[in-house]
Amino acid sequence: MRVVTSTWNRIRQLPVFLPGRRPILLVRLALLLAIGAALHAGSVAPEHRRIVWPVLGAFLVSWFGSLLLPRAAMEGSRFRVPFLLADTFLLAFLLSLSGPDAPRSFLFFFLMVLIIALGDGLFRILLGAACLSGVFFLGSLPWGSGPAAAMALPSPFLVPLFGVAALYYSYFVAEARHRESLADRVLRERQELRAILDILDATTSTLDFHAVMHTTTARMAELMNAARVSIVLVDREREECTVLVSSDDRSLNRLPIPLAKYPEIRRALETRAPVIIQDVARSPMMAAVREDLLRLGFHSLLVIPLRYGEEIFGTICLRASRRQEGFAPDEVRFAQIVASAAANAVKNSLLYSRAQGEARRHRERSAHLQLLFDHMPDLIFFLDGDWRIAEVNRSVPDRIAVPREELLLREFREWCPKAASLPEKTRSLPRGEFHPCGEVELGRRDGPPLAVRLGVIPLAGDRGFLALAQDISSEKRTQIELQHADRLSAVGELVATVAHELRSRLTGVLGFSQLLAIRNRDPDLARDLERISAAAEQCKTIVNDLLSFSRKTEPDRKVLGVNGILRKALDLLERQMEDSGIRVGLDLAEDL
Repeated sequence: MRVVTSTWNRIRQLPVFLPGRRPILLVRLALLLAIGAALHAGSVAPEHRRIVWPVLGAFLVSWFGSLLLPRAAMEGSRFRVPFLLADTFLLAFLLSLSGPDAPRSFLFFFLMVLIIALGDGLFRILLGAACLSGVFFLGSLPWGSGPAAAMALPSPFLVPLFGVAALYYSYFVAEARHRESLADRVLRERQELRAILDILDATTSTLDFHAVMHTTTARMAELMNAARVSIVLVDREREECTVLVSSDDRSLNRLPIPLAKYPEIRRALETRAPVIIQDVARSPMMAAVREDLLRLGFHSLLVIPLRYGEEIFGTICLRASRRQEGFAPDEVRFAQIVASAAANAVKNSLLYSRAQGEARRHRERSAHLQLLFDHMPDLIFFLDGDWRIAEVNRSVPDRIAVPREELLLREFREWCPKAASLPEKTRSLPRGEFHPCGEVELGRRDGPPLAVRLGVIPLAGDRGFLALAQDISSEKRTQIELQHADRLSAVGELVATVAHELRSRLTGVLGFSQLLAIRNRDPDLARDLERISAAAEQCKTIVNDLLSFSRKTEPDRKVLGVNGILRKALDLLERQMEDSGIRVGLDLAEDL
C-alpha cells in the first residue's frame, strides 16, 4: 500500500497535472480506452487481432511518452503535431482492420476529421461530430432481418470510439484556433503598440501641430479600418466645432462646422464618455443625419472625448463602412488609449501654436517699439545701477559719431564729464518720475561737444536709469542769431538817428545850391551847382533808404528805366573817372 501511495504521489508531481497538459492527456487516455473497448467487443476481424495488439501497445507507449515529456514540449507544436499524426495513423490503421465495416468506418472517420478541421468554433465542431456519430450509430442498428443484414451492418461498439475521437480532434482544432486567435490578438496588440509608439514619437519629435495630428489620425484609420478619422475642437459657448485634421484629406486645416449637425459629438460632450454607433441605419440618435451618413458610406461611428485634466476640449471621430461588425471592444479600448495620448499632444500643440502667436505678436510689437525707439530725435541712454551704458537708441551714435559697440558697458561720465556727480544725486529720487538735470555737453569724436538738456528717470525695481538728452545745438545757434539780430537792431536805430540828422543837413545844402543857381547866370557855375544839387538829392535818397531799412515798411515796387539809372550813376562818377584817366562811353538801347 505504501508503494502504491508513493507511486501515486510521484505521478501527481509529474507535469501531467499541470493545466496546460491535463486535457490532452485525459483525452488521449479516453481514446485509448475507447479503442480497447472496441477491440474487446470484437470490432476487428479475427484474422487481424494479432496485429492490433502491437499497434495498441505502440499507442500506449506514446501516451506514456507524452506523460513524461516536459510541459513546454507538450504545449509547443514540435511534439503535438507528431503525436496527432501518429494517433491519426494508428486509429485509421485500426479502422482498416475492422473487416467488412472497414470502408464504411474509414469513410465516416474521414468525414468526421474533415468536419472538425473545417468547423468554426468548438460548439459547432462538437455538434457536427456528434451528428456524424449519430448517423453512424443509426447505421449500426439492425434495420433489416436475418443473418446477412446483421453481418452487413457496422459494429455499434465503434460509435463510442468515433465520439471519443471527435472529442480528441475537436480539442486539437479548438486549441489550434485558440492559439491562432491569441496570435492574432498579440499581432494586433503589437500593431497597436507600434501605432501608439509612432504617435508618441510624432508628438515628442516635433511641435508641428498639423504633422502630429495627421500622424495620429492616419495610424488610427489604418489599424481600425476606418474610412475617416477626424480630430475636432469644440467651442461649447458658441456651439461651433473646428475640424483640425482628417485622415482622408491632408490639406484640410481648421474647417468650421456647426455642432448642431453632429448629435454623436454632443452626446460625447454631455456624457464625457465614448459614444459607439454600431449601425447608423438603426440608431435613433442619428435619425436627423442618417441619410447623409449612409450616402457617404458611413455605417458605424465612434466618438472618443479628448480630455485634458477635467476639461473636455474636443473629440476624435471615427467613421467606418462596416455594416455588421461595428467597433469591437478591443478597438474601442485602443481608440481610448490613442485619444488619451493624443489629447496631451493636441493640447500641447494648441498651447504651442498659441505661444507662437503670442511670441509673434510680441516680436512685432517689439519691432515697432524698437523702430520708435531708434527714430526718436532725442538721445536715449539705458543705464544700469552703476550708470554704465546698457543700451542706446540710434540717435546717440549718429550724433556723437561713436559706434554703438564702443558705447555699451562704458561709464556715462566718460562721454558727459559734468554728469559725474549724478549717480549719487539720483539714487534717492522717486522711481518712474522724470527729473531734469540741466544743460550739459556730450563729447563727440569728430567735432565740438554736443549741447544737450539732460533728464533722468529712475526705473522701477532697481533696474537702472533712463537718461534722456535733448539736442539743444540749434537752440544755441538761434540764441546767437537772436543776439546778433539785437545788435543789428541797435545799429539800425543808430543809423536811423544819423540818417535823420544827415537828411536835415542835406535839405539845407540842396536849398542853398538851388538858390545860388537861380541868382548866378554863369553857365559853368550853374553846371556845378546842378551837380551839387543832384549829389545832394542822391545822398538824400540814400538817407531815405537807410531810414526805410531801419523801419518796418512795405517795399514800393515800380518800373524804372535802366538807361536813366546808368546815366545818373555815370554823372556821379564822371569827375572821379576823369581824375583817374578813365573815359566811359554809353551805347544804350532806347527801350531799356
